[in-house]
Amino acid sequence: MIIVVLVVFRLLVAYHLHSTFFSTGDQSYDDIAEQLVHGHGFTMNGHPYVANPPVYPLLVAASFEVLGHHWYAIAVLQTLADCVSVLLLFALGQRLMGFAAGLLAAAAFAVYPYLASQSAQLMDTSVFVCSLLAFLYFSLRAAQERSTRWGAAAGVAAGVGFLIRPTIAIVALLFPLLAALVGADRRAIARLTAAAAVAGIVAIAPWTVRNAVDFHTFVPGAAKAGINFWKGNSPYAAEYIAEGKSVDLLPERPGAPHAPRGLNAVQEDAWWRDRAFAWIRAHPGAWAHGLEIKLIAFWSWDLNPRTGGDAGTKQVFYTATYGPLLLLGLIGAAVGWGMRRRSVLVIMSVVVAFTAVNVLTVGYTRLRAPLDPLLMLLAAGLVVDLAGLRVRARRMETT
Repeated sequence: MIIVVLVVFRLLVAYHLHSTFFSTGDQSYDDIAEQLVHGHGFTMNGHPYVANPPVYPLLVAASFEVLGHHWYAIAVLQTLADCVSVLLLFALGQRLMGFAAGLLAAAAFAVYPYLASQSAQLMDTSVFVCSLLAFLYFSLRAAQERSTRWGAAAGVAAGVGFLIRPTIAIVALLFPLLAALVGADRRAIARLTAAAAVAGIVAIAPWTVRNAVDFHTFVPGAAKAGINFWKGNSPYAAEYIAEGKSVDLLPERPGAPHAPRGLNAVQEDAWWRDRAFAWIRAHPGAWAHGLEIKLIAFWSWDLNPRTGGDAGTKQVFYTATYGPLLLLGLIGAAVGWGMRRRSVLVIMSVVVAFTAVNVLTVGYTRLRAPLDPLLMLLAAGLVVDLAGLRVRARRMETT
C-alpha cells in the first residue's frame, strides 16, 4: 500500500509540475543525456565532459531511450528510485528502530512533499537518496551479520553514490564507525572495511580511468568541486545565501573573476578551488561568518535558494511539512538517546558528517534533502515510543 501511495503521489506531483521539468534543476543533465542517446558519449560541444559524475546522466539517457525525450521519462525514473528508497528506508528503520518505526518512516517518505518536488525536477536527488540509504542498510547488515558480501555491497553503493554526488564520500568514510556502533569487533571491522573499500574502488575505477585518459590527471568524481567551493567561499557568498539567492549567479556578478583562457575543464576547476582557498586565507573572519550562514540555511525551514513564480506555494508546503519533521526528529534523537543510543549515534554521525561537508561548500536546503529520511526515522521512533508509553499507561490503569 505504501508503494502504491508513493507512486500515485509522485506521479501526480510530477504531472502538476511537468511544464517545468526542462526549465528547473540542472539542465546540463538533459544535454549530456541527449549526447549519450545519440552515441556521442560524455561530451559537450565536441569536448570530453567531466563537470558532473556519470551515473545520473546515464540513467536519464536510458529513460529517454525507453520512453522518449519527455518529462514522464524522468518522472518514471525518479519514481522508481523512490520506490527502492522507501523499501530501503523501511529495512533500515526496522534494524535501527523496530518494525513499527520503519513502517511509519516509510509512510512519511511516501507522502513527503519536498522529496516529491525534488523527484519532479531534472535533479539527481532521488537516485542519490537511494544510493545513500542503500549504503547505510548494506553497511549495517554487513556489520550485524559479519558478512563480507554485504560489506562489498555497501562499497558498491558508496561507489555508485560517489558517481552521483561525491559528497557521499564523507559518509562512506564512516563505515568502520557504523560497524563498531552495531557491535562488530576489530577483526570483523577490518575485514568488512577492506571488502567495502575494494568494491567501492572497483565501482569508480572505469570513470576514473576515462578521465585520466581524456584529461591526463586524477579525477575520480567530477570537475566541479572547485567552482562549487568558490561559490560557497567567496566575498559575496554569505550575502547571497542569507538573502536566498542562488550562488550560481556569482560568476555573472559584475567584477567577478574569470578563469584564464586555454584551460581544460579540470584545470579551470582547480583554478576556482585555488581562488577559494586564497580568499579563506585572506579573510578568516568572513569565512567563519559564512559557515554560520550556510549552516543556518542548510537546516532552515525557509527554502534556500528561493525560486520565482510558485515560490510562495512551495514555501508554505516546505515549512508546514519540514518544520514538524525537524522538531520531531530532534526530540526523537533526544528521547532515543536513553533508549536506543547506538541507533541514534548511527543516524546522527551521518547527519553531522553530511552537514559538515555541505556547509563547507554551499549549504542549500535542497542539498540537505537526503538527510530528511533519517529525520523520519528519528521522528518515527519517537511516535512509536510515545504510543508504547500510552499503551502501558492504559494497561496500568486497568490492573
